[in-house]
Amino acid sequence: MKKMLRSLIRHCIKPELDKLHKYEERLSLLEKQKQSCKHESEETYIHIETLNVEKIDYHLEFGELTIDELSGRLNIGATYYIPPEQKDKKCQRKPDTPSSPTVTIRSKKE
Repeated sequence: MKKMLRSLIRHCIKPELDKLHKYEERLSLLEKQKQSCKHESEETYIHIETLNVEKIDYHLEFGELTIDELSGRLNIGATYYIPPEQKDKKCQRKPDTPSSPTVTIRSKKE
């Protein structure tokens, strides 16, 4: 009876054992391939001379922003560009001499 049970167990288990051996061989092969790839990737060197960025997308969450203080002037209308050299001339202070009012009198033309 023991012999019969052993032969029955061997007969049932043998295909499973064969599959297990095949899987172990495949696993060892995959581990070797992984090790060889790992060594190659460690030695890889990439040199980038220039990087051109065509588009950058920013996503701002305005719902999280708060305004604590708002000051300044809002100019609605035509705002003209003033070159920096002319802007510097206009922003210079005038001398501190008291200015008298200017009056222009014109007669009516008939």
